Amino acid sequence: MNKTRKLLLGTGVALLSIALLFTGGVVSKYVNERAADAPVQSAEFYFESNYLTEDNHEYKLNSGTEKIVIELYNFENELRISKVDCEYTVKVNGIEVKKLEAPQSNLPSTRSYELQVEAGKTYSVIVEANGGYKKTLSATFVVAKAADGFYMNVSDKGEYVLLTVWTENLSGTVSIDFPAGLIPDATDPRMKEVYNYSEGMYVSGQLEDKVSFVKSFSSHSYRFFKASNFNSSKFNVTIADINGSTRQATDANIP
Repeated sequence: MNKTRKLLLGTGVALLSIALLFTGGVVSKYVNERAADAPVQSAEFYFESNYLTEDNHEYKLNSGTEKIVIELYNFENELRISKVDCEYTVKVNGIEVKKLEAPQSNLPSTRSYELQVEAGKTYSVIVEANGGYKKTLSATFVVAKAADGFYMNVSDKGEYVLLTVWTENLSGTVSIDFPAGLIPDATDPRMKEVYNYSEGMYVSGQLEDKVSFVKSFSSHSYRFFKASNFNSSKFNVTIADINGSTRQATDANIP
């Protein structure tokens, strides 16, 4: 090989080495810049509840309510589950009352807090989930004052009529006068002794319930099937307390 060819070959190798070195630097810089530009994906975090909301929903409860079970979830649905552990801090009316252990991440989990309530009081419940991420849910529960209320509701279900009776701060024996054309549901122990079939038709009748309302804040539903001569669902419902005083039930919507 002559000197000229050796010189050209040596020059070519040198230039190629410089080009590769330069290209490698560019590629390395490009990869590093791409890595720096790549977004950092945060771990998924969910916190939901059966009652608590982000807008502090208000619930109005009847005076007979004694407790509320508040459930806390670390998931939104079966596909959206928290990937981080978090601890729940429960506050009632501004006072911290409990810390609930962190649910295991990556698995759907429910934690429960039982709130004991009393008639006539209001409860503000705030729960914060904290596991690096934070989210707060809350609700207000307003419990009605205790009253000696006595109520009834009649609902036509097509094949039958449903009479629901309930009391608040009141107990005793309930008497029900029902119209003709109704057949008491004999599968209900409170109605199995009631017979109102006479001369080929179902006539008006009466029943007494000495069992369902021995305690305050009780309720019971009575089912009456419709006979061929049914044309009215007007009931007369009264309650007699231990002193013999009677009270008429007031028509109301079921709470």
